[in-house]
Amino acid sequence: MRPLWARFRSLFGRHRAERDLAQELESHLQLHVDDNLRAGLSPAEARRQALLKLGGLDAVKETCRDRRGFPALEHLVRDVLYAIRMAGRSPAFAAAAVLSLALGIGANTAIFSVTDALLLKSLPVEKPDQLVVFAGWDNAIHQWMYFFTYREFQELQRRTQSFSGLASTWTADRAGILTSSRVDEGMTHIGIVSGSYFPLLGVSPTIGRSFADGEAAAVISYAYWERRFALAPDVLGRTLGMNGQVLTIVGVAPRPFSGDSVGQPIDLWIPAALAPKAIARWPRQLATNPVRIIARLKPGAGAKQAEAEARTVYRQIAREMGPLAAESPDRLALLPEGQGISRPREQYRQSLLVLSIVAGLVLLIACANAANLLLTRSEARRQEIALRLALGAGRGRIARQLLIESLVLAMAAGAAGLAMAYCGTSGLAQLARGGPWAVDLHLSPDGRVLAYTAALCLLTGMVFGLSPAVSASRVAIYSVVKGGSHGPGRFRLGKLLVVVQVALSLVLLVAAGLFVGTLRRLKSQDLGFERQHLLLVRTAASPGSRKGPAPGVDIYQQIARIPGVRSVSASHFGMLTLAVFTDVTVPGHPSDSPADRVVASDQIAPHYLEATGMRLLAGRDLTAHDMLQPPRAALVNQAMALRFFGSSDVVGRRFLWGDEATGVPIEIVGVVRDAAYNALRQPNAVMVYFPLGPDWQDPSDACLVVRTAGDAPGIAAQIREQLHQIAPGVAIRSMDWVQAAMDQSLAIERMVAWIAGLFGALALVLACLGLYGMMSYVAARRTHEIGIRVSLGATPAVVSRMVLGDALGLGFAGVLIGIPAALLGSRLVANLLFGIAATDAPTLAASALLLLAVVGLAAWLPAWRASRVDATRALRCE
Repeated sequence: MRPLWARFRSLFGRHRAERDLAQELESHLQLHVDDNLRAGLSPAEARRQALLKLGGLDAVKETCRDRRGFPALEHLVRDVLYAIRMAGRSPAFAAAAVLSLALGIGANTAIFSVTDALLLKSLPVEKPDQLVVFAGWDNAIHQWMYFFTYREFQELQRRTQSFSGLASTWTADRAGILTSSRVDEGMTHIGIVSGSYFPLLGVSPTIGRSFADGEAAAVISYAYWERRFALAPDVLGRTLGMNGQVLTIVGVAPRPFSGDSVGQPIDLWIPAALAPKAIARWPRQLATNPVRIIARLKPGAGAKQAEAEARTVYRQIAREMGPLAAESPDRLALLPEGQGISRPREQYRQSLLVLSIVAGLVLLIACANAANLLLTRSEARRQEIALRLALGAGRGRIARQLLIESLVLAMAAGAAGLAMAYCGTSGLAQLARGGPWAVDLHLSPDGRVLAYTAALCLLTGMVFGLSPAVSASRVAIYSVVKGGSHGPGRFRLGKLLVVVQVALSLVLLVAAGLFVGTLRRLKSQDLGFERQHLLLVRTAASPGSRKGPAPGVDIYQQIARIPGVRSVSASHFGMLTLAVFTDVTVPGHPSDSPADRVVASDQIAPHYLEATGMRLLAGRDLTAHDMLQPPRAALVNQAMALRFFGSSDVVGRRFLWGDEATGVPIEIVGVVRDAAYNALRQPNAVMVYFPLGPDWQDPSDACLVVRTAGDAPGIAAQIREQLHQIAPGVAIRSMDWVQAAMDQSLAIERMVAWIAGLFGALALVLACLGLYGMMSYVAARRTHEIGIRVSLGATPAVVSRMVLGDALGLGFAGVLIGIPAALLGSRLVANLLFGIAATDAPTLAASALLLLAVVGLAAWLPAWRASRVDATRALRCE
């Protein structure tokens, strides 16, 4: 047997190999001819005898080809080249099939890119499967909490034995970082970590080094290096100014690493021991600093064993710390950390799952459309296939050739779909970047996405190409040679595919209608406050010489003097942001579980109700006097009054801020109307409003609420300038009208509604094209039959009704199948809906009517063409 390299060389150097083979055979033939001439035969007879002895040159060449190369691979290459030539001969068909599949593949690839980045991908660290994070289950809000104190981290690090190391991490957002004597006005995401953080993760800086505990140093991310320092090679040694502290840049993290919080990349990391001085309004005592604790299991140590040890150790720590312990030892658990911590992940998980299913349905519709195109094309190639069968080709060989043609189309569609996905992922990333659960994803095709797309192309090619290939390979040779009929019975599979397309399209249209209806109802609901002409100004402390305004300056009065401003107030957290929960206790009011004592809360300044337009139902508003003393008074909403007191008449009554043992007594001085404060999906959330506190005049890290007289053009710029004058140490994080803030808070719902609506419209177009192609071909193949009907007296209207009736029959069949499927699917997404039932009859009816209207529109042109058939020409047609 020839060496493997020689076989490959003969495969790819075909022309030279063929020439060498011909010369070699000719030399062998000439040797036999010479022997025959010496035996006394004539030249002609000598050559004839030599050819007989060799067995024929062509047969010998074919045997040599099979032995010298890879016959299967050669046949595959020939089949692929033939498939490409066939696609070039029918460019319209190829373009239609590739475009249909590209839309489906591109949609799935784009959704997978986001799903992979947010839900599936592991952190770019060393052995991520060994990482765990300490957590505690909070029964009150039904989610895992990762809050511990720095002292608890130090004790766990010192006492536990099952881990090769522990590290602490926390995040903070600040504006106004000094970089190279310039103020970075944008928000900077800061990682507050222990010195063991980078070594524990196995992350080595691209340049420089990591820092030690307590060192006045910082490590910046690669993205921050690029954004703020233009990848300057001398970045090491430069300084950052934070709250009067000077930190030296000692390292740059590698490009793929942006922290252990997925979707929320960190710009720079500083030592946790430095945070009390470097971060404004941070706990002054390092021991009480909030941290998240991550650990790496020792090789061979099991997670259960490590968790048992951690609980035992933490029980001792909690006993020593008493009420200062952050977690209950019984609720302590170790969770996998290999994929990182991500609050947005839980918020987006179900939405991305739903969108993945929707994209999968779009791909199925595209496959059905492509399969219909292939069936139509195989009908046109019946004579070619019959001729190849008659010449001796096997049916399996024919089916393989047709299947390879399908795979070639699928691969071409995959390339086009990947380009579409690359454009679509930027839009998805932009949609995910807004809202309270802002996700910053830098999406680009990587090896995982390319592998997913390749697998999807192979699967797609098999799905839409297998049935047409098998069907075409079963052509009856005798029937084709005889000129068999092409009546309606020949198109059962094609009609079935059209019915499937219509049914799946109905499911997608209903889903799109429900999600769009949810978004519309969320945006149009009564929020409990006046949303018009309301401006939200979120601030942060910057590294100025002072945090707030000069003593004696009333910042609210200063801003209220701006022309067009009617009222100004502030709150600590702000409207339409993430919920902040507080435990309250009402003496004599039993609570069955900790969740019954949890309420949402905020701290507000005077005139807050006036500025927001919230209605006071009873009692009074909070005043400046309430701000200057310890929390003794509060406002509650109706929902809070009804839950804890069973009545709205609660002015003057008291509750405890905390538990019965240590709670602070609070007097209710007013009751306000329920308002959508933290989330638009919870307009009647239980809410308590506390005084902002003695430093209520300091606007740092607060949300100013400004009520304007009208649209007030330029008002935002005037407020920005006024704040800069009276409080130069305050940076503006964002400035949005309430309507824009509402849009941001609905980022997830808007993303789902937009994508579902786009996929629904795409499914409608694909179904329309599939039905149009099918009916056009059926009408064309029935030209002879239509000619007979016309010659027997059928009018154009009768012929049109016949074709339209066939199409509408397919449409009705698809709708009847799609209705129960849509009802079942809508129940699976019921918890994503708001203000609309999963079985909403108007949405279902409107979707069905729209689909039938599109079916009729798609079949109208083929019906019109059929009605214009000339009977004389039709009778001659076959």
